[in-house]
Amino acid sequence: MASDKKVFVDADLKEELKKSRMPISAFFLVEDEQSKLMLFELLDYLKNYGIQDSRISKMKDVVETVLNYLPKKKKPRSKMTNFQYDYQGKKILGFFEFRHSEGNKFLAELQLPGPMAAEAEDLFNKDFWTEFKPFIYYD
Repeated sequence: MASDKKVFVDADLKEELKKSRMPISAFFLVEDEQSKLMLFELLDYLKNYGIQDSRISKMKDVVETVLNYLPKKKKPRSKMTNFQYDYQGKKILGFFEFRHSEGNKFLAELQLPGPMAAEAEDLFNKDFWTEFKPFIYYD
């Protein structure tokens, strides 16, 4: 799933993101234990951008809660948490949602504040992607 494509090729876009509060969504597909562990590694990478261990642990808990869903217990098939990103002395909210896609596939969505997305360019060049994928992709 990794891509060699660079997300931010346009310096103007990167500068625009630094000033924006609009989030950039990054997605990751989880379909087995290996991809779940890879997602956890990517979430740990957020420490490089000042995201606290406690918030990263909460994101991992969200994943485990949804993955351990049992229909009889009526737990959610989608769950969300937030985190704060400090940028130039301001705290900007970001969000993490993990939801069932189809069959045994789950989709992680990391909504990064614009300034964080501009700084975290290398995160997107790992295994997260930002472009919309058609529904057939999840089948």
